[in-house]
Amino acid sequence: MSEQIDNSKEYSSVTHYKCKYGICLRLTDSNHHEWKEQFMRLISRTDLLGTVTGEDEEPEKLKRVFKPLYIKVANPASEPTRQTRRSASKAPTTRATTSKATASRASGSRAPAQADSQSEDEEDDEISDTEAQSEHSTRISGLYTIDGHTIKGTVMQQNPRRGYLTSVPNEDHKNWQKREREALALLTCCISDSLQRIYSEPATAAQLWEELNKAYAPTQNFSMASSLHISFFKMEPISNEKQADWLGRLRTIQAQLVGTKYMIADNVLRDAYLLGLPALYKPTVDTIWPMIRNNSDMTTYQVQQII
Repeated sequence: MSEQIDNSKEYSSVTHYKCKYGICLRLTDSNHHEWKEQFMRLISRTDLLGTVTGEDEEPEKLKRVFKPLYIKVANPASEPTRQTRRSASKAPTTRATTSKATASRASGSRAPAQADSQSEDEEDDEISDTEAQSEHSTRISGLYTIDGHTIKGTVMQQNPRRGYLTSVPNEDHKNWQKREREALALLTCCISDSLQRIYSEPATAAQLWEELNKAYAPTQNFSMASSLHISFFKMEPISNEKQADWLGRLRTIQAQLVGTKYMIADNVLRDAYLLGLPALYKPTVDTIWPMIRNNSDMTTYQVQQII
């Protein structure tokens, strides 16, 4: 297993990408196993994991909804209506005018207004949203008054039993698009500059994820597995490299070849580890070889404990 990332350590932007979620090794053509482990740890801290792996499927752009029609109903007494400028200008200004208007109304002047109101109340036509808004505005503002008393007309109400289906933008699709853009940007930043030039125009984050795994995962790419197997036996320790770091580099390649025909057994790893140790460890290594001949099942971990 690769070492945990130390967030307090300074990393080069060429080899690592740092963001608000943490630090991740940037993918090259030879570090897929270690990169994938770190990237999965990074992406799991967000809500983008399903978007990258393809489990979070794209919703429909539009969705069908039911919109009720509007009907005209009698204006309930508890619902006040507003006066128009025309009716307000005709409002009484003196007590005498008020008395005169009241007498006129009592003698039958009110009958036509009541007839008009009754005719409006009987209407029950169904209309669409746009027409409803226009009709609502006309009816309310068109109400008139006599002596300051409003004649009740009609108001618009929804009819939940009658309506029509229509398509509207799907909010779930908008939210998915936002996650998709963030996931694609994060995944692109976590690969090396040379690979970004190759995969410059991916359609989605899930497609880029699939292409990277097919191209650089040894379990999916035969030539990649073969190259890693060859590089394992050509590896040499770096000057002044600690023995634990040397073993760690060997284990990284061993882990990448798990599940392939080039899988490296533990005894092969053990021998490569001993052969690559610097001269400083030669006295200890010379005592370990006879122990291995007597016990061929001696593991790399046991050898490392002796070293």
